[in-house]
Amino acid sequence: MCVLKTVKHWFMQYSQSSLQGDARMSECPNLKVNLAECPCTYSCDLKGRCCECVRSHRAHKELPACYFPPEVEKMYDRSIKRFVSLNK
Repeated sequence: MCVLKTVKHWFMQYSQSSLQGDARMSECPNLKVNLAECPCTYSCDLKGRCCECVRSHRAHKELPACYFPPEVEKMYDRSIKRFVSLNK
């Protein structure tokens, strides 16, 4: 349960950050590096734009692919419950 409380706390803090709102970053200064290091196997327009990716997953009460090992990430279950089950 400690991990779950930590993740919930992270969501609460992050939701109050400057990432709120509908405006998207027009250009990510770290896009090239992010794309090279992104473990996500899902194809979307947020790949490499970590700030937007985290915001999108947070809105769905999920975590991005980079929080999961590759064999779990491929299953696309990005739920907090799945994250907690892997990190007990």
